[in-house]
Amino acid sequence: MADTTDEIIRAIIAGHARIDASSLSGESALTDLGIDSLDTIEIVFAIEERFGIDLPFNANAPGSTSLATVADVTDLVQAKLDAG
Repeated sequence: MADTTDEIIRAIIAGHARIDASSLSGESALTDLGIDSLDTIEIVFAIEERFGIDLPFNANAPGSTSLATVADVTDLVQAKLDAG
């Protein structure tokens, strides 16, 4: 059975945070997981590679998409996938 988008994203985030993916919820804040801006960029790259998409995220750009929680990441990826 194929993993869902949410499961894949949680696995990527959990890998960077070095925790079990099952401990993550949508409300889990990336900063609370010890994920800094460099980790966030690496997570975005891993997600882009896994799904073959480009995400509108630039950590240094004012007004860029905010990725504060696991749900923020999942919502951004799902919106990009839905848009085709």
